[in-house]
Amino acid sequence: MSYERMKTREEELQAEVDRWLEAAEAVDAEEDKLHGATRRGDETPEWIANKQKRLAKVREAKQALEAEAAAAAAAKAEAEEKRKAENRKRSGRCPRAPSDDPEPKAQRRRFPT
Repeated sequence: MSYERMKTREEELQAEVDRWLEAAEAVDAEEDKLHGATRRGDETPEWIANKQKRLAKVREAKQALEAEAAAAAAAKAEAEEKRKAENRKRSGRCPRAPSDDPEPKAQRRRFPT
């Protein structure tokens, strides 16, 4: 490529790059008008943020139910040990082994805030 052709090509490329940058600035200015100058436009949408908050609350409630179930299982196991230590007989059917898992339909009235 000759020097003269390089100069011409350089000017053409510079003009093309300038057009791209001007177009990008115009789009950016339009987005600033649409979204406001303080927002970048790639923020997490509100519906996703809401789902993330709900997920966190569900996880908190689930952990609370699991903790309650574990405490209840420990209390039942302790009562059974005490009964055995006192050599008392159990009336009725044999109990199931205590489980740390909450009942499938266990609920919490309100989610903690």
